[in-house]
Amino acid sequence: MKIKNKDFIKTVQEKFNANAYSHLLGVRLESIKHGEVQASLVLKPEHLQQNGIAHGGVLMSLCDIVAGFAAFTVAGKGEHVVTASIQVNCLRPAKGKLWAIGRVDKAGRNIFFCSSKIFSEASDQTRTLVSNSSSAMAVARKL
Repeated sequence: MKIKNKDFIKTVQEKFNANAYSHLLGVRLESIKHGEVQASLVLKPEHLQQNGIAHGGVLMSLCDIVAGFAAFTVAGKGEHVVTASIQVNCLRPAKGKLWAIGRVDKAGRNIFFCSSKIFSEASDQTRTLVSNSSSAMAVARKL
């Protein structure tokens, strides 16, 4: 994928800082590379459903957040990305700290196809895949 915005790291940081929902959830941006973003989230009681595991909506949100910000790394200067569709698979219960990786698989002119994976991180830092997604991010040149 061609770099369309040489300041993509700064752009992603600015967009993330302005994203109130990510902050409400407690998402922390960990790394930004061209075509990939990594983030973490320490689960708190308000993130859990009645059985004490991460709510599916939290997993879906985290998948969407990392895929969306990965899409911003390949967008042109002044372009925006919005979720057009997302398919999330919850593979096993998630507890503790979550580690999420979002990637751009194909960057088209108007649609970026992205994927994400969420891992639950144990105290010994071993990671278990708990969720994944595929999504289409629409490129918006005006909002």
